[in-house]
Amino acid sequence: MKTFAYLIHPINVKQLRNFSFFIRFIPRFILKLFFKRTWPFIVYKVKNLPSGGRAKSAQGFFIVLPEIIGHTYKESLEAMERIISAGSIAQKSGAAILGLGGYAALFCDKGYTAIRGLKIPVTSGSTYAAWSAFEAIYRMAKIKQLDLSRSHVAIINAASAIGSLCSRKLSGYAAKITLNSHPELEFKLKHLQEVIPQLNPETGVAVHISTARAVRDADIVIFSDDIPEAELDITSLRPNTILCDASVSGSLTAKAKSRQDITVVRAGLIKIPKPVRLNINTGLPAGIIPASLAETMLLLWEGKLSNYSLGESINLDKMEEIADIATRHGFEVWVPEAPIL
Repeated sequence: MKTFAYLIHPINVKQLRNFSFFIRFIPRFILKLFFKRTWPFIVYKVKNLPSGGRAKSAQGFFIVLPEIIGHTYKESLEAMERIISAGSIAQKSGAAILGLGGYAALFCDKGYTAIRGLKIPVTSGSTYAAWSAFEAIYRMAKIKQLDLSRSHVAIINAASAIGSLCSRKLSGYAAKITLNSHPELEFKLKHLQEVIPQLNPETGVAVHISTARAVRDADIVIFSDDIPEAELDITSLRPNTILCDASVSGSLTAKAKSRQDITVVRAGLIKIPKPVRLNINTGLPAGIIPASLAETMLLLWEGKLSNYSLGESINLDKMEEIADIATRHGFEVWVPEAPIL
């Protein structure tokens, strides 16, 4: 039976308890030490995962990778070593592909060459997550009767893999795109500013680089910031704005509920054709999984066993490809606020 591995990254002790029945009974002070110092380990396997298409069922096992968030060079190196260790575990356990979830995916997306040295294919899920953001916006714009061809889209952290994919994809739909990112990444935004108009020259899309203040006059705001402490000033959004939360944590979705005059949609959530018990508390409804996990499963079924979503300049054609693969297997982008009609 085809097998995948998926890397789970709990960001605190509370989340760690959700990943194993036995961990729940370990005293908190021991878990805190464990959380900081331990290396990856397998928590459980899931068997007979059904495809909604013709592919045979698959199985997968989940590897827990405790805290890897760091801001110093040393901490980043240690995080990469732990991810490589998880890749080795996956390979030795017979997995054909490794999917990276949570903040672990960000190390992959930032172009660390060490990931490419693994002997098992790796994907971050950024391609399917970006497609989910695009589809969520497209469906919500229809519901709100917003003409995308006249819209202004602001993308926060457009230099990220998801932000870059969304900005390039939307160049064929929006009238104006404003790119925003951290100051040290402005050179990447300038590259995007040059590339985007060439993708769909017939649309005449205007591309600008600006600070976070750009959200004040945007019709659509995509928040794809990966930094844990990053925030968006919700009060700066104008009424009737569509806010797409494409961040790793999705924490902005809850914060934005204080604004009743804007529409908030969360990207990166996928509805699978047949609900499967994953034995972890993801905080998501039954049958809903992260796009990174969905992409891992889909690539396994399709036999696309190569590094798929890697780096920050993912081929735009992959968005259409993963969307087509998902359709064949009965996967859907989950946007309850804008159901598929």
